[in-house]
Amino acid sequence: MIEPGAVMDALRSVRISNICDEPEIHKKIMAALDAAGIGYKHEYPLISHKRFDFWISGIVIEVKKVKPPKDRLLIQLDRYTAVPEVRALIVVFRNFQGAMKGLALPDTMNGKPIYLMSLNRNWGIAF
Repeated sequence: MIEPGAVMDALRSVRISNICDEPEIHKKIMAALDAAGIGYKHEYPLISHKRFDFWISGIVIEVKKVKPPKDRLLIQLDRYTAVPEVRALIVVFRNFQGAMKGLALPDTMNGKPIYLMSLNRNWGIAF
């Protein structure tokens, strides 16, 4: 079974420009997962009225083009991690100034690990 670390290793190869929109970010993530031989489901509708951006054997990748309000993001992450089939959650942000500042997320929710990654515009993914 694939582990979150292997998924994050694949994501570290992603390179985006500062004008990428969310569909383009999704395409680049798909290419990185394909190159790493990691199977995934895109826009996976496991819970009603919501689709996970990416589903990888219980690992969810949630892509955020812009920094959401922290309270709304925490509600979304709580809803996702409450799903029994979810093993871990990786939140990926497109680069924007101060993306990580003031956005401390818990290491776990509902007993499931949460990983936060920021897409650096010209440098790939950084923590």
